[in-house]
Amino acid sequence: MADGWRLEGEAPIYARALVGLTGAVSGLADAGSHSVLFLDIETVETSNAAPLIYFDRTFRSLGPAAPR
Repeated sequence: MADGWRLEGEAPIYARALVGLTGAVSGLADAGSHSVLFLDIETVETSNAAPLIYFDRTFRSLGPAAPR
């Protein structure tokens, strides 16, 4: 498997992903130029890493919410 990937059963999982899901495929639907995969989730793995947000043509980090 390529660098940064590992197998969980038959499912490839990217090691630096914030969330990894494995399960059985229960459906597939065409959505224009994309496909939507429906999965009966069996396992969930999460990371403590901070997510990145793409906004206004750049990547940004999430920070604390501004006081109201």
